[in-house]
Amino acid sequence: MNKTPLVEFVYNRHKTASATKEAAVELRVTFERKQKYMTTGVRLLPKQWHRGTVTNRVDAIQLNQTLEKLMIDVRQVVVNMMTEGSIDIFTIPDRLKRLRSGNINFLDFCDKRMKIRQYGKAEDSQERYTRFMKFFRGWGKIAEFEDITDLNIIALDEHLAARGLKPYSKWNNYHRFLNSFILDAIDEGYIKRNPYKWVRIEKEKSKGGIGKYLSPQEFTKVRDMELPTESLQRVRDLFVFQTYTCLSYVDLSTFDAEKIEKVKGMKVYIGTRAKTSQTLLLLFSTILYHFPIAALVASYAANDTIFAQSFNTFSTAREDTPSFMAISAAVTLGFSLIAEMIAWFFSELFSEPEPFFSEPMALFSVVITVVFSVAGLLPHPA
Repeated sequence: MNKTPLVEFVYNRHKTASATKEAAVELRVTFERKQKYMTTGVRLLPKQWHRGTVTNRVDAIQLNQTLEKLMIDVRQVVVNMMTEGSIDIFTIPDRLKRLRSGNINFLDFCDKRMKIRQYGKAEDSQERYTRFMKFFRGWGKIAEFEDITDLNIIALDEHLAARGLKPYSKWNNYHRFLNSFILDAIDEGYIKRNPYKWVRIEKEKSKGGIGKYLSPQEFTKVRDMELPTESLQRVRDLFVFQTYTCLSYVDLSTFDAEKIEKVKGMKVYIGTRAKTSQTLLLLFSTILYHFPIAALVASYAANDTIFAQSFNTFSTAREDTPSFMAISAAVTLGFSLIAEMIAWFFSELFSEPEPFFSEPMALFSVVITVVFSVAGLLPHPA
């Protein structure tokens, strides 16, 4: 059995050449009764190929130099594999591409792709890529493209688990970033196989978390309950206001009642999402219909001192008080109102009795409402 791969040029492998028809020159690597053919980009007539050399052409010198360079590079790849102690002739094209691109390794590739993936994203998203790469380099078990294996992905998952990370955190903060870089490497031809397609990584958010939920009826009690102090009432108002508006924590802190405008008799709030910089639209007529206390929240925002005090108390309660942590999750209930609000707003704004999206939006609203009513997707402390 041949212990060293045989590298040679092959002309007219499919026997299609004729006096007027060109055929391809290919490079063949043979090892352990297996063969890998690689294109050279050179096509010749039979009279232009003699004993492995291009002849009878004005560009023969240039073509022979091209073929010689390819032969040298492929032999270098073979030598590298023999040095590593593992020969896989079917990975030669990928290794050849890396060799010619300056011997870039996977870590350097990730650094390059990170800058591209960070471009245009929110600051916190950019920071998450940076934190991942700092961790990934420190871990160090996947540095070369050849290190991207099933076993190393499992090793990474076990390492994260040993640090006490839950499945959702492991995936969301580590595996998904690595997976995106692997997909980029596949797109650019450095590798062909993604281990994440074969290794099952648990990514469920619910496991290890809160397993009990508030029903809409329970949420109504929270919304309407009398609290012992005015400060806690304001805090509760802010939580419930978030529920009906779907305002994020940071967007609530920048809420400005002076931005509320009248559009066709409706009170409309137009702002900007802090994370995505996308336009934020709130319909206060609809919100007031469902939750009259929104007027009080707007009055808090109008008074900078009161709003700052309420928001600071809200921040402390959010972090330290289990009951308010449960209430804060009630924000998700507001999504059941989104579809209805959007369809109603555009129908009023453009005076269209039945917008083209009214039926699907109405259906979406019904589905979301049923899900929230039956399944109850609001976290509740045990």
